[in-house]
Amino acid sequence: MVIPKYNIMKLHILATLIATIPVMYGCSKYKLEAPDFTVVADKTTVNVGDTIRFSFTGNPQLLYFYSGQFLNRYAPEEAKQPDDLILTFTSARAGGSQNKQVDLLISNEFNGVYDIDNIMAAKWDTLTSEVTWGTSSARTPSGDINLLDRIDPTKPLYVAFRYITRDQTQNGTARNISIYDIELKSHVEGTPVTLMSFSTSQFGMYSYGNKESERSVIATGINFRGNSAAELKTEYTEDWAVSGAITTDPNVVAVDRAISLKLFTESSKEEYLFAYSAPGQYRAAFVGETSNVYGSKKQVKFIDITVNP
Repeated sequence: MVIPKYNIMKLHILATLIATIPVMYGCSKYKLEAPDFTVVADKTTVNVGDTIRFSFTGNPQLLYFYSGQFLNRYAPEEAKQPDDLILTFTSARAGGSQNKQVDLLISNEFNGVYDIDNIMAAKWDTLTSEVTWGTSSARTPSGDINLLDRIDPTKPLYVAFRYITRDQTQNGTARNISIYDIELKSHVEGTPVTLMSFSTSQFGMYSYGNKESERSVIATGINFRGNSAAELKTEYTEDWAVSGAITTDPNVVAVDRAISLKLFTESSKEEYLFAYSAPGQYRAAFVGETSNVYGSKKQVKFIDITVNP
């Protein structure tokens, strides 16, 4: 069959259009539009504690906020180096006569398996001699123990208190020793950053030897006590209070991070309320972002804020 010339031209045009559709679709699929939004503040000069109302128009897929305060600045840069890494606590002692029962230890080598065999098998550095220990029922500050040059910040840090009770018929009656107010802080640009405190450190108690249950416990503090039953007074025992893993990596604890105001699945953000806790000059930044698997585009809006005392 012979196809007329004008039909051949039509077929050629149709084939060209069909071939063009995937290309046009592909370009549309890859195309990202920059987020279009605005933000205004109801006031830019305030006193400490005053609430600022930030109002938005537009609807970026993602919306983040940087207040301009410490570790919340729009400054995606390298991590800040900490000035120190200070461990502090208080301790108290009551009763008994046995000496050298408690030690302070730290480790980057503990494998995180919380049983007495793994705990005792780990490599621990002993810092006992650097501590001021309580000698009465009054809580005694330990003094500042700087760990900065003793640890590997790329590995988790563990803090432990070990309480040893030797034969009480030969070495004297075990003392009751308590540890309170545990904190690990770092100073970054002169500002303290808390890395661990007793309420968040998740200390656990683990015992070695023939130890009476509930003698050494963790409550409002770490409370160590030796065996009290006469038939167990000759036993050698160890009690270990071991912290959870503590992150000291500057790339985690000393970088500026945004406050997320809106995620993909959330409806448009109309306003955000914020109050500054310290006087100063701050540059607030709002970052809108459009994002998919092929990339992202951002737009940043700045508002300068003056906070008076």
